[in-house]
This record gives sequence, structure tokens and C-alpha cells, in this order.
Amino acid sequence: MSADRRLLAALACGVLLGASVMLVYQGREITQLRLQYNSCTTEKEALDDQVRLLSAKLQHPNPQPVIESIQVDARAPDGLTQLEVVDFVKKQLAFLVDRPLSTLDHNPDLPYRLLDGRTVTIDQQEFTIRVNTVVVAKKLFVAVTVTPGG
Repeated sequence: MSADRRLLAALACGVLLGASVMLVYQGREITQLRLQYNSCTTEKEALDDQVRLLSAKLQHPNPQPVIESIQVDARAPDGLTQLEVVDFVKKQLAFLVDRPLSTLDHNPDLPYRLLDGRTVTIDQQEFTIRVNTVVVAKKLFVAVTVTPGG
């Protein structure tokens, strides 16, 4: 009878261990899928903006150069944080799209003043944004570094 109990105990331990391993594996897969989903969503929004801008340009040609899009390069501790920060920065600067380049010629430090030192909360953790580079052109380029802590 004690052999049966040992067998049942070993079987129960095996089931618990197997369930634990599967839970960890599925958690990693969900994190990867979430990261991929966020990346695809960000890319889709950028493409939608580009289509809207090109349609408007076809309908109303403008001889004065305008800011056509915003490109953000973020150095962050992990991929999810990087995607979230890129999305945050693009949303903060979205009002500049379709504005004349002269807007930033007169105020070249505008992106720096809007973003540098800002804190953003991602997954209940605060991160501080530091602006490294701003290149003013038809495609506004902003490079930022993200560090944990507020």
C-alpha cells in the first residue's frame, strides 16, 4: 500500500512540475506575442499616417516644405519599453506633422523642451526620457535614451 502512495505522490509532483513549466513557457510566449503585437500596431499607425499625408499632398500640393513624419530611435532596457516610448514620443510630437519646416527653424529646441526629463509609466514602472539628438528635416528624427526611475 505504501508503494501505491509513493506512486501517487510522485505522479502528483510530476503533474505540478509539468504544469509549472508549461505556465512559465506560456508566459514567455504571451510576452513575445504582446511585443510583436505592439510593434505591428505602431507600424500600422505609421503607415496610416503616411497614407493620410500622401493623400493630402496629392489633393493640395504645398510649395513650402513641411514635416512629413517623425522617426524615433529609443535606447531602452527592453523591447516592450522601447516600443512604448517610441509610441509616446510620436504622440507627443504628432502635432508637428504637416507643419512647415520653418516652425522648427524658428524653435529648434521645441522637441527637446517637450520631451527631455519627462517620465512615462510602463507596466507600473517609471522611466525618464532624455533627448540625445534632434534632426530637423522633412522626416523629423529624434533619438532618446530611456532610464528607469523617476
